[in-house]
Amino acid sequence: MKQVEIGSKKLLQKLQLTLAKDSRKKEKPVLKQGARIVVVRLNRVGDALVTTPLLQVLKESLDAHITVLADKRNHFVFDTSPFVDEVMVYDKSLGGQKKTARLLNEGHYDAVIDAHVDTSFTVSRIIAKSKIPVKICLEKETEKFYTTVVPLKDPRTTHIVDRLLGIPEYFGLSFDPEQINLSYPLEETTVQKAKAFIQKRYPNRKLLIAINISAGSSARFWGVENFKALISLIKEIGADYILLGISHDIRNAMMIEPDMSRVALPDFDLLTAYIAEADILFTPDTSAIHLASISRTPVFGLYVHYNTTDIPWFPYRSDFDYVLTTAPGLTEISFESVKEPFTKFIKKYMPV
Repeated sequence: MKQVEIGSKKLLQKLQLTLAKDSRKKEKPVLKQGARIVVVRLNRVGDALVTTPLLQVLKESLDAHITVLADKRNHFVFDTSPFVDEVMVYDKSLGGQKKTARLLNEGHYDAVIDAHVDTSFTVSRIIAKSKIPVKICLEKETEKFYTTVVPLKDPRTTHIVDRLLGIPEYFGLSFDPEQINLSYPLEETTVQKAKAFIQKRYPNRKLLIAINISAGSSARFWGVENFKALISLIKEIGADYILLGISHDIRNAMMIEPDMSRVALPDFDLLTAYIAEADILFTPDTSAIHLASISRTPVFGLYVHYNTTDIPWFPYRSDFDYVLTTAPGLTEISFESVKEPFTKFIKKYMPV
């Protein structure tokens, strides 16, 4: 029944797209200094994090007033950003949609940017119905809803961040690529709490490896025995480790590491701080990989690259290595396939 519902929805969307007026303009608009810009980025935390470099460029190059239309799952990433002036949280209820439309139309915005690299009919409809004069997107199926379409860099070879930075490049905005990075500011008290936790448990540490066991789906949990074998390897090499995850994974954490002094199941802010304090991050989850990019913490990642030709979401600013599977989950990645490359990666950073 669910498949029939999805199929009917897609047919309706196709019909709407066919009947819609083509809004694309031939001339390229100018984004002026001080422009009021809405950036739309729904979905998950990782999607929000990879959008922060785009916000940085828009704010720094234009001194723009930036409003982000975010999702209830990811808005907190933008709430404390120095590059964001206002955050609106999208409510998909009928009343919420009407409120969003009213706020967009009454905000006197000069431009709206769809920061989704994939096609979202929800976002496209929101933007199409707005009265904002300049509507910008990357090349996509619904591009006729927009006034300005930016060429999409090859997703097979181009990092997601650089695809999004193709938008300011298209408008001739100047920025130094080496000064651009993902961002998620932390309170100093959070940073100090993480430092104190680690200093207390590892006062004489040589190399601290943060092992993140949590992932966005159960298919990306690597398995208790694999993580136990990984810890044995780290001990054998002579490094220290801390097990990280979310509170939902406490049962797995206790089975992997009975010594709970080596386990931390923090909130998102503390997780970010722990990763920044670590010397290496081992993770199967891309959100944690993006957090490592912020602090440039080296990353060893496990990737599910199933049914896609797009480049995986590698760290943007961190040194990294990885093991990848084209299967739907991580069960095809054995500990033995990870042991050698991870050992080499650790030894790159072991103090002499």
